[in-house]
Amino acid sequence: MIRYDRARMRAIERQIIADRHKRPEGLPDKYICYTPEYAGFHSRRFAIMLMTLEQLGLGPESRILDVGPTLSAVLLHQQFGCRVDAISFSPDEETPFGKNHEFDLNLTQDPANWRTDLGGYDAIVFAEVLEHLHTAPRLVLAYLGSLLKPGGYLLIQTPNALALKARVQLLLGKHPYEQISEHLHSPNHFRENTLGELTSFAELSGLPVVHAGHYNYFNPTFRQRTGSKVPGWVGNLYFRFSDFLPARMKRGLMVVAQRPLNRE
Repeated sequence: MIRYDRARMRAIERQIIADRHKRPEGLPDKYICYTPEYAGFHSRRFAIMLMTLEQLGLGPESRILDVGPTLSAVLLHQQFGCRVDAISFSPDEETPFGKNHEFDLNLTQDPANWRTDLGGYDAIVFAEVLEHLHTAPRLVLAYLGSLLKPGGYLLIQTPNALALKARVQLLLGKHPYEQISEHLHSPNHFRENTLGELTSFAELSGLPVVHAGHYNYFNPTFRQRTGSKVPGWVGNLYFRFSDFLPARMKRGLMVVAQRPLNRE
């Protein structure tokens, strides 16, 4: 269903990189995770996200929910000109694009805690969040599915637990994942998943999968961490090389699931 249009993807990616030093106007910092390095590192991921939603038919009349809003909220509004609501740890309030809703997705462990005063979304962007949650993914996806209107789409992006980098680190005797942080709202990664696991979680939560794939969409040419010892040219070389890796060794996963039209 989703066609990987490399030319379109690269055009969007180049624009994001070119604009990475421009800070969005009117959007409070608490609703955006933004540095030029962050924008560059995630530029291809954002491009694939926007390209996919284009193909799913989103437009000015659509309603989108961005989970854990980052630069994606800005890009979604710029691309489609539609309302972009959010779920985050910040209090309920209006944003330049829609409304922020305060809710911790870890609370979805118990359906009695589900926040039910929002919903009816054409698409939910759930990107680079799942790995930060300690709640069972099926429960989180079931909740997000309840916020979609019938026929709406849930777009999930998350790191691949079986990426080449993790395999090499394990072979070298190094733990490939971060320690869990003591910071309540930024605990690092609790658990990364495989594509098979991710598609299974979606299906078990009542959301049939319409697209699933491995992607090389993290650009290490841009160093997010201060003091990184890896030169930018090495990151760029690795990024280009990763395009030719077997799919299961690429660093990113994307799954698109859809709420059935007849689901209550």
